[in-house]
Amino acid sequence: MEENGNGRKEYNWSYQGDDVRDYRAKYSQGFDPDYVRHAAEQEVKREEEEARRRQERAARQRAVGRRARLNAQQEIVTDRLPDRKTIQQELEELEREERSAAKRSVSGRRKTAEQKTPDKNASGRRTSKRTAPQSERRPSGRRSAEQRVPDSAASGRKNSAARRQQSASYRKQVLRMRYAIGAVIAVAVLFVVLLILNKHTLTISLAGMDPLYIEQGEAYDDPGATAVYKGSILHIGDKEVPVHVEQDINTNACGTYVVTYRAQYKDKEATATRTVIVPDRTAPVLTLDDTVNVVRKGDEWVDSFRASDDQDGDITDRVEVLGEVNMRRDGRYQLTYRVQDQAGNETTATREVIVSSVAINRPETARQGDKNVIYLTFDDGPGMYTERLLEILDNHNVKATFFVTDANAASRDLIAEEYQRGHTIGVLSATNNLDLIYESGEAFWNDIDEEIRIIEEVTGYHTSFMRIPGGSSNDYIAMNDELKRTISFGIEDRGLRYYDWTIDSNDSDDELTIDDIYWNLVDQTSVADPKIALCHDLKRTTIDTIDSFLSWAIENHYVFLPITEQTPQVHHVEL
Repeated sequence: MEENGNGRKEYNWSYQGDDVRDYRAKYSQGFDPDYVRHAAEQEVKREEEEARRRQERAARQRAVGRRARLNAQQEIVTDRLPDRKTIQQELEELEREERSAAKRSVSGRRKTAEQKTPDKNASGRRTSKRTAPQSERRPSGRRSAEQRVPDSAASGRKNSAARRQQSASYRKQVLRMRYAIGAVIAVAVLFVVLLILNKHTLTISLAGMDPLYIEQGEAYDDPGATAVYKGSILHIGDKEVPVHVEQDINTNACGTYVVTYRAQYKDKEATATRTVIVPDRTAPVLTLDDTVNVVRKGDEWVDSFRASDDQDGDITDRVEVLGEVNMRRDGRYQLTYRVQDQAGNETTATREVIVSSVAINRPETARQGDKNVIYLTFDDGPGMYTERLLEILDNHNVKATFFVTDANAASRDLIAEEYQRGHTIGVLSATNNLDLIYESGEAFWNDIDEEIRIIEEVTGYHTSFMRIPGGSSNDYIAMNDELKRTISFGIEDRGLRYYDWTIDSNDSDDELTIDDIYWNLVDQTSVADPKIALCHDLKRTTIDTIDSFLSWAIENHYVFLPITEQTPQVHHVEL
């Protein structure tokens, strides 16, 4: 070692020539062996570091790719290969193998470097494996042993890495093949299990409504049904099967019917039913028997009614009666009857029962034309006393006959009331003015036809009974034969029946008292036959008398009836 011009100690040598031995001699004599060793070690370290970095990069790339594939395969086959190592275990094993291989590689390279370090020469110095500077190299193409040491180590490392990479690739291929085979086996096993668990059933589905309602008499059109042979898990071999229908429905008769659907395929059979209902829309018939609706106070009154239904038959026991009759107290009692069949159809009816302290008429004990029958008639109304008269007649259960006029148009509603209470309505006159009525035959019938129209308007009833104004023997008719013929022909053409009277109360005479009117009625009733009594409901004296007369007549076994088609006609003059 020499000191250079700057006062620093440096290695200063140079070699010129081609003799290797001389070069080695120069090399060993001109340099410090420690420097040569140090330079060789630094070169080996750099190569090892480079190789380690390349190996780590390759290992990381392989590990990342393999982990991705193993993670993807783990989701598919881990649960299907319970007898093999899991993917996570193989990843851990792979990492251990890679770390172990890396340690072995570094250890091998270090050992190789130590083996390649130059041995000590005869003078006790070590030869350096660092090559000479460019200016000191031999011109020959051959390299020294020291120069070949790094190349041999690199070649060994490359071969080792190639073998490891090939081994890892092979393991990956084997692992992928195992997973693929396992997946196929798992899928096959799963398919077989599903086939075993798959149970086929035959089911029938109804179309349309159930239950199905059809009106009575309507044609029945079956909505149909479908049958399907179907698997519970896998739909292999599913098939639609024909359905056979069994029905016996008579839509003309109310009732509940059943339609049966049947299907069969292989070893399976299925049955379904539909309910068809033909509902009962007809309400039951409720009949109130002809029981006397007016009874005397203290008498016994027995209610009587019947109820029947076209489907349920006699349902009288289902009739519900709302209301009560107190036979110990005068009054009007309203009874409501209600009955319902099994289908829910309901019928109602009402009856009014009158309890009266006065004598009660018994019309059911007499017939038209009997000698004890009295036909009570009232002319010229209705008027201001008609409503009170109706109450008196009701209290005695008496039905009378009213020959009405329109002279008091404000009382038209009483004509309807008379009709609703069961009295007979006949025509008398629209104007009740005899001078106007008998001006001519045409005037007569214009007046009569107008009143017939009014009666029909307020009651809905077309009467066939009339009383000739003033009676058939009045002077207007007696003095005019032409008028008489016109009236006679008109009565026949219109189908009318006219009635005169055999008992005259003379209540039109304003000078008569209540007693006078009463005895006129009593005396004439005893001898008249038939007994048709003439009264006027515009007279107050008549209303005050009629209650006493009715009591006398009923207590003496007379019966009051209204005029009907069966009532014998009484004519003063045959027109």
